Amino acid sequence: MKSVAANTAGYFVCLLAGTVAWAQADSNRNGPGTSNGPAQNSKQSDEGNNKTGQSTKKPAKDSKAKPTKSTGKNGGGNIGRPDEDPGNPSGTGDVSSNEDGSGATRAAAAPNWSAKHLHLAPHAAQRFARDGVSLEPHEGHQLIEATFHLEAIRADAKAVENYSRLLKSANRKDLTSRARAGARLLELKNIVLRGPDGKRYRALWNVGDGVRTTIARYEVAPNHESSQQSSSGSVNPDGPWLDAERSFITRVVRPNNQPPITDYKTTFTGILKTDQALPLTFLFSVPAAVDLKTLMLVVDSEVFSIEE
Repeated sequence: MKSVAANTAGYFVCLLAGTVAWAQADSNRNGPGTSNGPAQNSKQSDEGNNKTGQSTKKPAKDSKAKPTKSTGKNGGGNIGRPDEDPGNPSGTGDVSSNEDGSGATRAAAAPNWSAKHLHLAPHAAQRFARDGVSLEPHEGHQLIEATFHLEAIRADAKAVENYSRLLKSANRKDLTSRARAGARLLELKNIVLRGPDGKRYRALWNVGDGVRTTIARYEVAPNHESSQQSSSGSVNPDGPWLDAERSFITRVVRPNNQPPITDYKTTFTGILKTDQALPLTFLFSVPAAVDLKTLMLVVDSEVFSIEE
């Protein structure tokens, strides 16, 4: 009898413990912050949205969409015959990020450039040929000379670093010592004329003295490659340019039993001292039907009107 009583008592103890454990588990399933829906639906949702070992990401707070940058990229220069950039036909203006990364329009920021005495006139000849450089406009276009006085108003702390990266031959230590008063980088691809329809015409060539010029020619044949390169001119260390270089690169591909294919690329990269106006002249290829008085000069993302 004692054995039967002991067994009966043990049975009720086990039953009681199992009942308590089940009640606690059920309480956890239905506690605050949990779903009362079918477990199958919850599993499908988790499998559809999360991967193993990853937690659900919360949406970023106060996230703001940044405006698209106006890059103005053209491969570092002009390849082949000059082409047009449709630019921003909608007329919403040039937009770019500020130095602080805020993404605001240039119109709301302090200007970096001042361009005065802008004058546009057709080039004296149909094509430009000088010192090994030969440029001609696209069909239906004409060569335009744009002259203006450009001044870097605000310094860019990364100007020397960016210039040294673009030109591997640049003496960064020397440039840094001479740029203590401030400098700003200027590239050919960021100088354009913009028409009233929003089309943009990129600068082809920098015309003038006081700039180092590199002429390069590459020929590629099925079983042969050759290259020639020469440099001329120098930059006055006491002038507005800390350093500046323009390049005219010709590439000739000679396939078997086919006419040769020739294209060219023009570049200009300069680092300009601040608070010193510099007279500049650039060549553009613009449709012959365009009224020059309707064009505007764009340097980086800043727009300047014709004053004459």
